[in-house]
Amino acid sequence: MSPAGKRRAVNHLCDERSYAERHACRLVEQPRATQRYEARAENQELPATARSVNVLSDVVWNKGRPFNSKLELSRLDVYLSQTSMYRRFPKLSKQPDIIVKIHEDVSILGSETISLTAFDPEDNSVLWTEERPIVDLENDVSRLVAHFLRAKNSY
Repeated sequence: MSPAGKRRAVNHLCDERSYAERHACRLVEQPRATQRYEARAENQELPATARSVNVLSDVVWNKGRPFNSKLELSRLDVYLSQTSMYRRFPKLSKQPDIIVKIHEDVSILGSETISLTAFDPEDNSVLWTEERPIVDLENDVSRLVAHFLRAKNSY
């Protein structure tokens, strides 16, 4: 169990079972110094240290109009493969360091948007996100990836 997991277990024992911190730490085999350490927000460092990525794509559209989701998802994948995302990160589907989701929303004509959101795979918290209106899908995907990689390198 990780120190963070042990920290949660000690907190549970202290809060729910009224154990003394010293006793709870001994039971869980957590050093008290580690228990009292104020953890930094790991999410702020994750983008800079990430080495692998799992990229997911989805499309939301108006059910009343004809739409080929398989074709649209393959277009997104082609546009994404033309960016530097996969040159920067190896593509992994199991245990990636970061999860990136490309979301295309074309449900309302004239208000189509695309977004890129990066998630921490441990707790699914949002690390970074950007949304923009769709003007030229290929350019928009390229810009989103460039902005994400620039933000990632500035951490």
